[in-house]
Amino acid sequence: MKKVGNKEGDWNKTCAQIGSANKKIKKLSSEIERLSKCIGSSLDSPDNREQIVQSQTSARNLCKENENSLNELKKLYNETAQHQKSPPRYSGKIGE
Repeated sequence: MKKVGNKEGDWNKTCAQIGSANKKIKKLSSEIERLSKCIGSSLDSPDNREQIVQSQTSARNLCKENENSLNELKKLYNETAQHQKSPPRYSGKIGE
């Protein structure tokens, strides 16, 4: 039973990490959109363009982390599903 609790804790922790990363990705996306609107205007600057690149890189890294986290959730789910499967029933007949 202890392993299931650990898996449950791992599941909750991983879900929280994904949620947190999603919020950061959303914030970065809004920042990229805002900064992109400045390109070609009087507000355009090398600093803005560098900030876009940094935000894109951060968002890309968070997406990769989320992909790994989602794969971890899939693994935990499959382990839990495997653990919960019932053993085959014995019919009482010899040879079965």
